Amino acid sequence: MNVLNRTTALALMTGAFLLMLPASHAEAQDKESSVRAYSLVSPGFEAHLDMLRDGEYKARLEPFFGQLHRFSEKEMQSRRLAERIRQADGDTAELEAELDDLLEDIFNGKLEAQRQRVEEMKEEIARLEERIATRSEARDEIIRKRKSELLGHRDVYDW
Repeated sequence: MNVLNRTTALALMTGAFLLMLPASHAEAQDKESSVRAYSLVSPGFEAHLDMLRDGEYKARLEPFFGQLHRFSEKEMQSRRLAERIRQADGDTAELEAELDDLLEDIFNGKLEAQRQRVEEMKEEIARLEERIATRSEARDEIIRKRKSELLGHRDVYDW
């Protein structure tokens, strides 16, 4: 599952905090400025905020933590089984076969999780490339609008 890098995690925590703040008009403007500032630091920050608002991260992270729990359970089982083998007197072939099966299961599960992670990263890259292309096409308008905001000019199309 998708494991977030530090910048994205910081952006998400900040975004989650911003979403919890009261929203008077002045505060809403400050919040909007903060979101824009973090968007510059972490491209796609607004998309992360949208996913946070929509509960998409919870949906994406729950399977990851479920997998993590299953792997840790199986790792503990493998350690206990290895300890039994080390302490056993006599034939351990049956226990070792059980350990082999368990280790193969753990390995296959981790490998599949890595494959899923690669697919998710490919999807994220495609979304980012699309966003870059869209923003590149609208470059002049984005810069004009930001300059207008910084100078305190109201856009005729502002809500």
